[in-house]
Amino acid sequence: MKEKTTSRRDFLKASVVTSCLGCGFVSLMHGQAQEDPCHEQLKKNRYQMSVWYEKDKIKTIQPLQEKYGQELVSVLKENTIKRTTETFKKRNIERRDLTAVKNILWNSLEQGFEFEVVHDTPQHLEYKVTRCYLAELANELNAPEVGFALHCAWDYGFCRGLNPDIQFTRTKTLMKGDDCCNHYYKLG
Repeated sequence: MKEKTTSRRDFLKASVVTSCLGCGFVSLMHGQAQEDPCHEQLKKNRYQMSVWYEKDKIKTIQPLQEKYGQELVSVLKENTIKRTTETFKKRNIERRDLTAVKNILWNSLEQGFEFEVVHDTPQHLEYKVTRCYLAELANELNAPEVGFALHCAWDYGFCRGLNPDIQFTRTKTLMKGDDCCNHYYKLG
C-alpha cells in the first residue's frame, strides 16, 4: 500500500505542476511548444502521469484476470476495439485516409516510443516500432495479454472507425515478446 500512496502523491505533484503551467500546456497542445521554455518539463510530467496511470490500470485488472482468465482478456480486447471504432466514427475528421493515420496516430507519439517509417505512399504505410513504453510496462507487470487487450487492440478499432477501407495488419508485437511491432496500413 505504501508504494501506491507514493505513486498517487507523485501523480498529484505532476498534476499540480501541469496545471500551474497551464499556459505552457495550452501552447503545447496548439503546436507552439518549441517556443515554450517549460515544454520539456511538461512532456516529462505528462509521460510520468501516463506511466503511473497505465501501471495502475493493469494492476487493477490483474486480479480480475486471475479470477476470470482468458474470457476477461477477450472481453477487454473486444471492448477496446468497439469503443475506439465508435469514437473515431463520430469524430469530426476532415481526411480519412492514410495521411490521417500519420497525423492522428504516428505524428502525435512522443516520449516512450521509438519507430521508423518503412514505407509511405498514399495507398500503403508501414511502421516498425522498436520501443513501446506500454509494452515495457505490461511485460514488467507480467501482463502482456492485458496490455495487448487494452492498447494493441486499439489500433484495429482506430482504423475501423477512421475508414473501414483501411486494412490494418500486424504480425509482430513487442507486447507479445517480438523484437518489434510491424504496422501495415493499406487503403483500398
